[in-house]
Amino acid sequence: MIRHARRLGSKQEASALHFAALLVVVAGLAAPDMATTQERLPATCDTVKLAGQVVAGERFEARFAPNLLFRLAPTPESPPNPPGWTIEVRSADTRQKEYSWVATPPYRFSNARYIDTGYGISAEAAVKMSERSFSFVLNDEDYETMAAAVNVLLWPGDRAADRIERARHTLSAMPVGSGLFRILDARIDADYEGGPLGRIAYLSFETVLCAPST
Repeated sequence: MIRHARRLGSKQEASALHFAALLVVVAGLAAPDMATTQERLPATCDTVKLAGQVVAGERFEARFAPNLLFRLAPTPESPPNPPGWTIEVRSADTRQKEYSWVATPPYRFSNARYIDTGYGISAEAAVKMSERSFSFVLNDEDYETMAAAVNVLLWPGDRAADRIERARHTLSAMPVGSGLFRILDARIDADYEGGPLGRIAYLSFETVLCAPST
């Protein structure tokens, strides 16, 4: 099941199936105060605030900015890791490429985008990490450029030093948007039969997304 949000006026509420989602757009504000792994956040941006709720296995998504899609994507049940979610940003049209992984290190092992029990993190510990910052590129072209740079840095092999330095520069110079995801409430299934780490059965959340103003 997918929980959708639609663009609203600042005093409206929309119901997405059984749950409400609030989408408020404020243009031209300073970027929200949030920790980030990047140093290239926009001085001004279009700021979108979303709120929603999901139960295990459900997907939440909402459009923002001119042509972007925020998605809370459920991870498939695959023991020993029970269902959780991954924070994603995609093109609202093609939805093919996932824009946040290339801009949100670390690129190996656990990551703030993973709200699940991967890498031995218990469900209880996962929801206690209640604020998660992430960044995202803005289009397919930037995605391809960043993905190539990440590939160079993860597997440098015998590449020339100047190629590696160019890849580092690409990661530090590419314009990106930023996001702050907050877990407001959660329910844990500690007796989950799929493994000892428990399961996140329910999440209530809000997220603030900042895309550079055009």
